Amino acid sequence: MKVESNSTKKALDYLLSQKEGTYLSVIEQTTGLGKTHAVIQKIAEILQKIPDLELKPKIFVVTSGIETRNEFFHDLKEKLPEFESRILLFESVPDQVKHFLEELLSKTDYENDQTLANDYLSSWFDQNTATFKDTTVLLKRIAKQYIFVKQENDTFGELSSRLKRTIYYDLKRLAQKEEIKLNTKQKQLNYLIKKAPWICDLFKDTDLSRYYVLIMTADKFVFPYKTAIGNEDNYWDLTFKNSQTPILFLDESDKIKSNWTNKLIESEMGSKDVEDMPTLIRRFYANILPAIGRMERIIIDAKDPSGKTNKTRIKQLYQVIKKTYDQYHLQSPLKIDPALLGDNTNKFLFNTGKSSFLFGLKKDEKYLVWKFNSQRLVNEITIDQKFYETHPEFRLSKVTSSFTRLLHYIAKTTYSIARNYHEFKINLNKKITDPEKLHNVYELSEEHLQIVNVILQPTNAEGRLAKYFIDNYLDKALNLKLPNIKASFTDDQTIYASGFRLFDLTVSEDANNNGQLRVYQQKTTPEQILASVANKMRTILLSSTSLNPSPLGNFDLNWVKNNIVNFLEIPTKLQEVLDLENRKRNQLIKSKVKIDTRLTGKNLMISGQTFSQALATLLRDENHLEPTELQLERILNKYPARLIANRVSNGLDPDAPFLCEAERQDADSKISNTHFNFERKIRLLSAIINFLQLNQKNSTNNAFIIYTNAIIRIDELNWLKEAIEILNIPFPDDLFKVISSQNRQEIEDVKETWGKGKFQIMLTNKQALGRGTNLQYLLDKDYYQKHSHDFAIIDQRFVNLNEPFIDIAGIYIESLTHMFENPNNNGTQDLDDFKIRAGHIIYEQFELYDSNQTNLSFRDVRTRLQKYFGKISGNGMWDLLPAQDALAAELEQITGRLCRTNIKNKEMLIQYDYNFVNKIDWDYLSHKRTNVLIEDLIEQNKNRLSSNPKYQDRLATIKEKQELALINSGAVFLAKRAYKLRSLSETMQYQWVEMREWIVKHPRISTLSKIPDHLRKTVEGFYYRLSKPDAKYYYYHDQEEDPDFKNVLLIDYEQGKAQQKLDYLKFQKQVPINAQLTSLNLEKYAKYLDKIFKQNSWIKQALLREKYDLDFSKKSQWLLTPAAFNNLYKAAISEEIFALICQKYHLDFHEMRELSQNEFERFDGFLKLNDQRILYVDMKNYDSRRTTVLAKDVEKHIQNKLNDSTGNAAVIINFYEFEKENAYRNSGIRNEINEKKIYYYPHLFRHNGEIDNALLQDLLDKVVRNDTSKK
Repeated sequence: MKVESNSTKKALDYLLSQKEGTYLSVIEQTTGLGKTHAVIQKIAEILQKIPDLELKPKIFVVTSGIETRNEFFHDLKEKLPEFESRILLFESVPDQVKHFLEELLSKTDYENDQTLANDYLSSWFDQNTATFKDTTVLLKRIAKQYIFVKQENDTFGELSSRLKRTIYYDLKRLAQKEEIKLNTKQKQLNYLIKKAPWICDLFKDTDLSRYYVLIMTADKFVFPYKTAIGNEDNYWDLTFKNSQTPILFLDESDKIKSNWTNKLIESEMGSKDVEDMPTLIRRFYANILPAIGRMERIIIDAKDPSGKTNKTRIKQLYQVIKKTYDQYHLQSPLKIDPALLGDNTNKFLFNTGKSSFLFGLKKDEKYLVWKFNSQRLVNEITIDQKFYETHPEFRLSKVTSSFTRLLHYIAKTTYSIARNYHEFKINLNKKITDPEKLHNVYELSEEHLQIVNVILQPTNAEGRLAKYFIDNYLDKALNLKLPNIKASFTDDQTIYASGFRLFDLTVSEDANNNGQLRVYQQKTTPEQILASVANKMRTILLSSTSLNPSPLGNFDLNWVKNNIVNFLEIPTKLQEVLDLENRKRNQLIKSKVKIDTRLTGKNLMISGQTFSQALATLLRDENHLEPTELQLERILNKYPARLIANRVSNGLDPDAPFLCEAERQDADSKISNTHFNFERKIRLLSAIINFLQLNQKNSTNNAFIIYTNAIIRIDELNWLKEAIEILNIPFPDDLFKVISSQNRQEIEDVKETWGKGKFQIMLTNKQALGRGTNLQYLLDKDYYQKHSHDFAIIDQRFVNLNEPFIDIAGIYIESLTHMFENPNNNGTQDLDDFKIRAGHIIYEQFELYDSNQTNLSFRDVRTRLQKYFGKISGNGMWDLLPAQDALAAELEQITGRLCRTNIKNKEMLIQYDYNFVNKIDWDYLSHKRTNVLIEDLIEQNKNRLSSNPKYQDRLATIKEKQELALINSGAVFLAKRAYKLRSLSETMQYQWVEMREWIVKHPRISTLSKIPDHLRKTVEGFYYRLSKPDAKYYYYHDQEEDPDFKNVLLIDYEQGKAQQKLDYLKFQKQVPINAQLTSLNLEKYAKYLDKIFKQNSWIKQALLREKYDLDFSKKSQWLLTPAAFNNLYKAAISEEIFALICQKYHLDFHEMRELSQNEFERFDGFLKLNDQRILYVDMKNYDSRRTTVLAKDVEKHIQNKLNDSTGNAAVIINFYEFEKENAYRNSGIRNEINEKKIYYYPHLFRHNGEIDNALLQDLLDKVVRNDTSKK
């Protein structure tokens, strides 16, 4: 029968009908309600509704694992048999090769005869691939390996991985031989398919234009798309001619965050292609000038937009390199102080751009220096406090940053040189009419690689050196983000945006034992990737925990939202539909199934017990058993010695004191671990007994699973069985099946056992049983019919009684011991493994800080990292909400495994380790849609819930911290950008002007939709959202310490609440006791503008014609942030009004946009004097009543800018006369204007709003008059 669309499908219908071209949206719905089914339905609908084949959008489906990928592929093919050839399943290269060979052999009778099969394949290759000589040789080797080595092996995979590269080089040689120009990707692809039509059977992903739906794992999606024509584009950067905007579904999106984090850190921290930085700099220094003679003439003659040739650029680059080379004596080798390294050959320096410190260093870590020894003629890395303090430029953190900046600069400059060459050829080709004389134009990335290779001159052994350099030092940010987005106009130093670097201090193994300084760069983060794809595709996240707020268990969606063009919320009405669907399903299950939820081991929290008493109480309270003293003694005597401190034989003393969690806080770690392990093992024993008792009650309750923190070892299994036997509880021989990461394929054996109605407990952990593992099992049809009265059918519409799939009957979940693993660099751990673990720790700790969901300061994070790497205890985590939220999501995902099918046992036993109760964010769980099992758990723990107002206050506090972080980040950007504007491109300078012009016209807005699309994310970060419309708000920052408003500590539209926050900061001693609130009050601020408009109504009319918002009494939802108002708006409004005055009186004034590129924003414009000299204008809008040293500060700053500019003099004009006496000297231009001199006017408008006639007359006397001056 036809089933109506579920709520997820309705949400998808809404999202994919919206007009936004690209966006991110999130659908959260619990397990078992058909999220995957809805996606398949929607894909089918899209493909079937669009008749034009070329206009069908590319649809990417990214899953968290291989099993879910394969299931989705299978189900979609069943749904769309007519589109089967248009659906691509992305597989690994070895799998594609294997399937290609299988397909060839399936057409023969030789499949079971190895020799004949090998001969057939060899002959087939000779006939079909012979023009690709090296490829044919390699294919024959691969075929032989495949046929004669039965099992999967590394050699087959390694050989297969060479294929695409080999095909690529064969193709290039063939094209050169045939004199075919392959200067575009499409020409390369067409030529490849023409010459090797078999390529699309071998590598089905060769031509993606053939497919509509592309299904892959998250691990595949995160790395560049590599083909046999050599391109390495990100999937989200691929463009498809005439296609609609691509659609991307991320299934189990929060798990995908975890996958991406793992893969990116493994890739970048675990990389073996890492070069010594000083050696790399030496290589460029020695080779860059000789490279001019090795380069083609067309390369060195190519010019940039300013007319500068590449030859000139290369010589300038040499001078930049030489400066660093000479400063740090890089002609000399490096030695590392042995005392610094200790017993190790490696130490690691960690840097986020905010802090650096050495892992494992016991003391004086901050006094690391790079020091030249003039007697030995070597550079030394050592500890020297005095040198550190007197020579800050030689602090190791400064040196590593300097090297890194230089190598990034070299990468950026060589890229620019390659671009000049690339564009120069394109322009030359436009003028060439003879096709034979056209210059080959390749991908810019290939031409960049070519130029770097010419410079570095790598040996055969260094074949990847140039690529390594580009991959690691060329800033790829432009590929990750679109231009006009909020991140472009904030100074984002978060771990998500900046990543981190790990500097490796190593003694090389050469005869000289020279030191090396290598850098591992974590440049790419999961949040960056998600922001990137959401700016290129319609991106939809799906999971039962896709909105989990913890960055430890999910994307930091707050950061991502601030870095994308559009975020689409699911409307309230659709959220209600999702709620209703989940509520109905849960109620239906509760009405038909008895859910027995238990928290195991509460009595183990009681102090003052012996081992025997603790075990006896647990068995009595949890299992209703009355064990004898002899049984207890026997069980304890058989306890594994491995788990007991300082014991060599089995057994615990029954009368020895058992230390509960509270009692073992101060105990020796070995003793503490003994009691901790015992507590865990007897909880586990109790849970197993409960499963056995339930099975004795009803044999159809036979399928159970136990999630432990670590895989159970054989001695523990034996003890559990012995204990059960001592208690006289019958159990089958195959009571347990342990599933680890190594034997996951045996899960099907367990399901088969369950399907026959036999009792078995699967023992596993999270690492072994990923989300993609489906735990429902097929029950024997006859067995089901015989015992059907013991099962409940939840929804008959989704049940096929010929294939009765059942959920498992019970579960026990052991509490996590830790959220983060400690890396260990004591020489026992593999170095690459250490770097990967270290990368995880660093990333996770800064996620805690940058998510603004904790009260951890930067110093706290630094201390936590020092403790982790120094093996020091005291790093609490379960008091941190992100850790509690991540754990809550884990519980929901695990229990969701029991909520998939519509046939269930009539009784389910759900057991949790009692230790969970203090590690879960109950408030988070109770305020979201969740499955029926978690609902029941929450119901039992209602007493742990906060009141709703308290929970809402918590959310508001987190939101405010996030808003403050963004406000301050924008302010930092403004302060930094103001000093860099001269070096920006003309496009970026125009973008700056456009941003200022919008802001000055809109000091307040009612909704973000008022912002034009092309400016939306450029200016959005400079508005503060009030809880309700108003014309003012209150904030605090230290004006003296923070003149640029970069560290606003609180903000609120209600004065009372703002004062409470300030009082709290005073109590915490974070602000001075006499600190006072500041208000941004538009109506109050506008009083002096009203005076000006009253005296000069023409100014107001002119501004209104230009659509300036001048009604400051109106209340609005969004007001400018403190930094935007004080540093942008006030300056821009004064500049605009001055320009209007110049226009009215025909003064030859040129605004900021007319300044030369290298003088942009140094001044607000310039006046042309009668003698044709240039007089710069710098408008100020300072309230001199609150500025005591303004004249001195302004004069020094302006004088420096004037000295570096081509103009002749400068005049500073303050906008308004706030008082009669002020800090400006009245030094106007009435008399002679001298070279490089600064002149002052205390006000453009007098206190009553009139224009200062003296100033105006001076301008009229000295400035060129014309009728073409423009506003």
